[in-house]
Amino acid sequence: MTVFCVHFASSALEQLRVITGSGRYLFPYRSNPDKPGALRRLRYLMQGLAIVKGASPHCWRTTFSTWANQNGHRPDAIEKQLAHVEYNKVRATYNKAMLVEERRQIMQAWGDYLAMAEADNVVPLRPKAAGPTG
Repeated sequence: MTVFCVHFASSALEQLRVITGSGRYLFPYRSNPDKPGALRRLRYLMQGLAIVKGASPHCWRTTFSTWANQNGHRPDAIEKQLAHVEYNKVRATYNKAMLVEERRQIMQAWGDYLAMAEADNVVPLRPKAAGPTG
């Protein structure tokens, strides 16, 4: 698996580590930090941070895809970055291109866009205050 880490992503990961801890996994299993957490763990984290009511990790994927398509990036590279499966069986059989450099450029542009948006509208990542039941 190829992981693209642009400057903005590094900064975001550092901020998330403050909230989620410094273990092996960014979102560990609650009762065993040596195991990766379930996919819904990110959703729980988003709810705990009160980012946007009803927001989910899939919303971030939707936002990225919309931005990338609106900014003229090639659909093949966008879909590959989202790890979507090619449904045309013939094309899937013969096209094994990973488009690594193109995807790296898209992710750098996405990171630059997020950094610019962050500078215009900073929303700190802090857990919401505990209620009366603590």
